[in-house]
Amino acid sequence: MRNQYLEKEIAPMLCCGGYPTVVLSDKPELKLSGLVEAFIIQDASDRFQVRLPGAFRKILELASSQIGNLCNYSGWASRAGISNDTASEYVQILQGSHIIRLVRPFVDGKRVELTSMPKVFFIDHGIRNLIFGGFQSIAKRPDQGALRENFAFIEIVKNIYPMLDRIRFLELGGLIKDWVQK
Repeated sequence: MRNQYLEKEIAPMLCCGGYPTVVLSDKPELKLSGLVEAFIIQDASDRFQVRLPGAFRKILELASSQIGNLCNYSGWASRAGISNDTASEYVQILQGSHIIRLVRPFVDGKRVELTSMPKVFFIDHGIRNLIFGGFQSIAKRPDQGALRENFAFIEIVKNIYPMLDRIRFLELGGLIKDWVQK
């Protein structure tokens, strides 16, 4: 029973995000498209002097298609037709604008941590879904696992904000494989 209640309460946020005017709207896509165009694309282009707005938009699309997955800057750069440095710069702009958050892996040693690929998470599901995924019911979505992981991340960020930069992920696949083989 409690699970059903939580699902009913969380499902709209998984699809539409957390902006009240969006969640309560009859047309969340319309509300969000204005928000994304005005505050993300145009504001970033003006504030950060984005030279290639089409490539910036492509990086945003690629990030939204990869929530909870590792960022492959060189792959993204190739698909957007830009250099690795420009792709990295655009990702940093998205992070600085509080659109996405990069989470580094928990590894032994600061150097390895800095050179390892981070995972990407969106701060708002609605923005992510507008760019990639749409607004269909959570039960019908092929990306519901990624959305749930992203939701858990958002809740952690909200509740332990002062420690935000200390959030790390641990990749257990290799550890389990090594343990089973021994």
